[in-house]
Amino acid sequence: MSLTANELNYLIWRYLQEGGLDLSAYALQDETKVDRYEKRLGSKVPLGCLVDLVQKGILYDKVNELVTKEGNAVPEDVVSLDFNLFGALKEEANKEDLKSRRLSKDTDGKSGDGKRKDGKPIVKDEEKEHDGVVDKLHEIEQIYPFTSSLTCCWSPSRVDYLIWGGVEQSAQICDLKMDNDGKLDPILKNLPHPMMSKRIVIISWSPDGKSIVTGSENGELRMWDISGSIKFIMALHHSPVLIARWSPSGSHLLTMDVTNRTIVWDSSSGRPVQSIDLDSKPEKTVGTDACWIDDYKFVIPGADYKLCVYQLGEMGSEDPIGVLSGHTGPISFVNYNPELKLLCSASEDCSIRIWRGDSTNSLQILIGHSEPITYLHWLHIKDPSQEKHWYLVSCSLDSSLRLWDFVDGKIVDLKMVGDGRPIISASLSHDESRLVTGDSQGRILLWKLSEMLKYKKAAQLDMKLDPANSMISTISWSKDDSMIAVGCTGSKSAVLRL
Repeated sequence: MSLTANELNYLIWRYLQEGGLDLSAYALQDETKVDRYEKRLGSKVPLGCLVDLVQKGILYDKVNELVTKEGNAVPEDVVSLDFNLFGALKEEANKEDLKSRRLSKDTDGKSGDGKRKDGKPIVKDEEKEHDGVVDKLHEIEQIYPFTSSLTCCWSPSRVDYLIWGGVEQSAQICDLKMDNDGKLDPILKNLPHPMMSKRIVIISWSPDGKSIVTGSENGELRMWDISGSIKFIMALHHSPVLIARWSPSGSHLLTMDVTNRTIVWDSSSGRPVQSIDLDSKPEKTVGTDACWIDDYKFVIPGADYKLCVYQLGEMGSEDPIGVLSGHTGPISFVNYNPELKLLCSASEDCSIRIWRGDSTNSLQILIGHSEPITYLHWLHIKDPSQEKHWYLVSCSLDSSLRLWDFVDGKIVDLKMVGDGRPIISASLSHDESRLVTGDSQGRILLWKLSEMLKYKKAAQLDMKLDPANSMISTISWSKDDSMIAVGCTGSKSAVLRL
């Protein structure tokens, strides 16, 4: 008797359906296309077949115990009556020599001189072997430490301009210039906030890099110019602001706080032009992201974790022009692709959905993550003929990095962060060839995308954070992709050179 992997997948798929686990069954079907065996096997496989097969396997294992190697019957007082799966597995393990179950030198082909039996050097955890070439991960260089921060962001117009929000009522603009000897000689400009502001929780540059918005824990927003002079104080929020998104032209700014209040501001005057208040309870945050479709339409999380599309209008206008339903948890990411005219969204329900403007239903649902998604971004890749192909890249607290073909709903690449560490933050480079992830233990990993559409570790740095008191809060790329800024709470943040 033999059982192929595809046949086993089919039995598991049927078992999930019979148990009412429709979502899990759909995920398995989506990744393995096991439903194609339904026509051939459907009428031949009875209900409960998988459980019945496992029970027969346990019985077969027990029958083997009743006869010794010499062919004699085992005495009745020796036979175990523990007829269950774990009992069978335990007894099977006891039969084997413990040494043979370990990864011995002979098993993995290693000898005592640090080489394999074929003469090749042993590849350590930090090294990978590709087509006979060993690539060693190099350490990322840390060039400038700065204070603990909840948020940091590089200027979109200048390579050396970085701003971060400190934990003591101030933000800093840093000009990372070099002196005549080629040494780093940073110039700092302080952006002061009143004592009642507490921590700076959000920072955002305007698209042209000429204005900066900072948001403090008490909800107050301040707009600054590049010289560090204050332009406006915007004080309609009374709770910490989670979202600050500029319209494509920079003419308006959208902000949303933890009580789900959304305000759209005129960036030239600092005056509010639209306010949207949801009916949900203040302690129930419906999402942590929003986006603009164009200069006059935007998408924000709504009640019951719906996505609401609004037209820029008058103060008090709370009626959306469209509602997208499907997510069952808080919205973590929303991203509009103006070239494809598609919207992607991620949620704490662990799903990714693709939406089209002429429909209120999901165009595609991507299921695979088992924990909330912490990063989602569009990714375009050109083939040898320079034709552009679009994908999605996502990261999650399940410690996985995934590249998706969202048209077919398939996973193109899947990578796991070592030791199962949750990915807390991630950021894609401007040229989209590299991705940086930060995990719960403070390790920074640089990934490069190969021509085969596979992510490969290229460099790393351990920030040595205490997970009980510190975490990576933000990762931001410089304009020329030569540096990243890593914001950390409860520990020193840093600028890293790649």
